[in-house]
Parts: sequence; C-alpha cells; structure tokens
Amino acid sequence: MAAHVAADLIGSPVLRAGQVARRLDVTPQAAMNALRRLAELGILEERTRNGRVSFTAGEVVELIGR
Repeated sequence: MAAHVAADLIGSPVLRAGQVARRLDVTPQAAMNALRRLAELGILEERTRNGRVSFTAGEVVELIGR
C-alpha cells in the first residue's frame, strides 16, 4: 500500500490518512500505517497542526515551487 501512496505524491504532496483511506478503499488505520512507513523511510514528513496529522512530501513541494 505504501507504494500506491508514494506513486500519488506528485498530484497530492500533502496527505491525511482519511484521504488515503478513501482513495485506496482501506481503513484509516491501514492508511496511517502506510503514511508512517513512508515517513520512516524519509519520503514523507509527519506534522500535527491543531490536532490533525498530515504528511508532506517536502521534496515534491519544493520541486513544484520552482
């Protein structure tokens, strides 16, 4: 599942577990596990703002901003 999420990062470099769960038709926990795995690999950065957890592909955001 992490590979599916990684493949979608160009179109959506900022993700939340609920979005991924709906897109891939999996449970929110399975989506969170995939996102956290990608964070462990250094592909995503986990951030919490106002109690909401999101994951950002910093390198993708940087490339888009050029």
